[in-house]
Amino acid sequence: YRACGCEIDIIQRKYSIMTRNAEDDILPVCEKYGMSFHAYAPIERGLLTGAVTKDRVVPPGDAREDQIWWEAARLPHAIDFVDGLKDICEEYHCTQTDLAIAFIRHRGPFINVIYGARKISHLEAGAATINVTLRDDTVAEIRRRVEALEAQDGG
Repeated sequence: YRACGCEIDIIQRKYSIMTRNAEDDILPVCEKYGMSFHAYAPIERGLLTGAVTKDRVVPPGDAREDQIWWEAARLPHAIDFVDGLKDICEEYHCTQTDLAIAFIRHRGPFINVIYGARKISHLEAGAATINVTLRDDTVAEIRRRVEALEAQDGG
């Protein structure tokens, strides 16, 4: 990038409703210094889509294998949490995926969401999330619910 005289200032980390540790130290630095934050796994590797069932078994070698909310003991509670977001989805006329991405975007315009689309329909669904803008009180309610889940399951 030296040839063009420009700089690249981005940080990429996992960030979702259920994995928010970047909020403690990384996001404030990005915001303060004008850096872009690229959030990956915004739907927790599919968990926040609402399509995962409680009996889902993660096979050995799967990318979800080492993810805390995909552990057999925690997955049913995580599914209950996701199902419990349906009232908010109804209020905003959106899917659970839309809600998960809107939650991340709510933090600020310096955040870019890396959405792991594998089909055209995934791209279309990801693009539709731009129409969902959450109020501060809604974000606070989502936080309250996920913090209750974490307190229950030690997440």
